[in-house]
Amino acid sequence: MWKNAQKRLANGESPNSVFDYVHNYRNGLAQVDLNGKSNFITIERTILSPNLWFDEVGYFYNGFAEVKLNGQYNFITTKGEMRFSQWFDYINDFEEGFAMVKLNRKWNYINDKGDILSTQWFDETRSFSYGCGNVKLNGKWNYINAKGMILSNQWFEEASSFSYGCGNVKLNGKWNYIDGNGKILSNQWFDRAFIFYGGFGHVRLNNKANIINTKGEILSPQLWFDDVNDFEDGLAVVELDNKRNFIDTRGVILSKQWFDEASYFSDGFAEVKLNGKRGKIDVNGKLYL
Repeated sequence: MWKNAQKRLANGESPNSVFDYVHNYRNGLAQVDLNGKSNFITIERTILSPNLWFDEVGYFYNGFAEVKLNGQYNFITTKGEMRFSQWFDYINDFEEGFAMVKLNRKWNYINDKGDILSTQWFDETRSFSYGCGNVKLNGKWNYINAKGMILSNQWFEEASSFSYGCGNVKLNGKWNYIDGNGKILSNQWFDRAFIFYGGFGHVRLNNKANIINTKGEILSPQLWFDDVNDFEDGLAVVELDNKRNFIDTRGVILSKQWFDEASYFSDGFAEVKLNGKRGKIDVNGKLYL
């Protein structure tokens, strides 16, 4: 039946008459469905994998598309070749050169050459981000780098994906950050540490909040806040005793005046409210009320 499809295409029949459904072309290939199976055809109307039809197929990305057959997963190339000799119980998309694969209820990573990253298989993994992937083994979390090395001798209760070169980790109920060399960022452990955004993370300690940079420096060590926000135009809104102000990336408070309301900076200005009056403040701290 499927071999006959290629003959019909070669004889000039339209793909729409040969297949049950023809999907839109993407990067020169279109998914086609026939009698519950799927494949791809080229613009030249050649079936990509004429001898092997699949239960499911995904979109092509960076030269590969995920395919499923008999409950197992692999990737197919734009030449119609199976990328890996091993089929897996599950396979994820490539991120930073690695795809997560599952086999016999364990997880690992594979590169586009077909090399398994680690000799150790894990209970759970997460996609690579900023050069590291999250791995879980025996209820604890760590990181693995692109060389297959476990980042830290210490395994953690929780570990987030890397962002801006750091991941936040939990140990003994407290939070910190770890860098790509496996170094704990701060000497202080926090009640909560949130994922880095724009090179800065929010931390909480004793019901107060602050901001930490990628060097492990607290921006305002002498003054902690009730809440902090992300940086916009180099300034972040901070809240203390129901009043608001701004802090820059050096930890300097922008204005001597604290406001009833304060918005994010945009195009060099932020809206503020003081004693019922609304106005603006610029990045130099000048008020326009």
